[in-house]
Amino acid sequence: MCIHRISISDWKGAGDAFYELKERFQAGNSEMERDPLMSYLYYASEEDVMKPRSKIEEYHLNRKAGGLLFFVSSFLGALFFLATFMLLYLNVFSNIEQERQTFGKLYKIGITEKEVRKNIAKELRLLFFFAPINGLLVAYSYIVIFAKDGGGIKENTLLTTNFIIVALFYFTLQIVYYQLAKRKFMKELMGSL
Repeated sequence: MCIHRISISDWKGAGDAFYELKERFQAGNSEMERDPLMSYLYYASEEDVMKPRSKIEEYHLNRKAGGLLFFVSSFLGALFFLATFMLLYLNVFSNIEQERQTFGKLYKIGITEKEVRKNIAKELRLLFFFAPINGLLVAYSYIVIFAKDGGGIKENTLLTTNFIIVALFYFTLQIVYYQLAKRKFMKELMGSL
């Protein structure tokens, strides 16, 4: 068996030539099927005798699979993102009456409005950012584990780049939501003090 390897620097532009070569090899494979010597090669089927492989073919397969994976991941991510916001909103604003009473008592004994704002911001930061940071650490560890199949995280820098982009986008939205929730919570709480 003779294997010829051709390395083309512009492999994306060589797609048409590859598909033409593949058609010719398939035609050659169908002619070899009639060859009596081929019946003695028990380890090779007609498709495997002359089968070209190309980066462009793998690229297109990975794009199709990656597109579906991206869609499903994006949909699930958006769903969990909205669910997280709803749960945080309910958690923060369902306890507002209890927080009014607590901070009202503290306000009467001499705590300043600045200290109340600082304590509320501290509680909300913990609530808004502790779980997402842990979730992103777990997600990155899964990415590192899955990248081992493809040569490791150093070989698949695109995974890390995409993870960083998504994480920054998520944290940007989380910070905006935190600021909006904090402002509304302060307005609700301070209005009654």
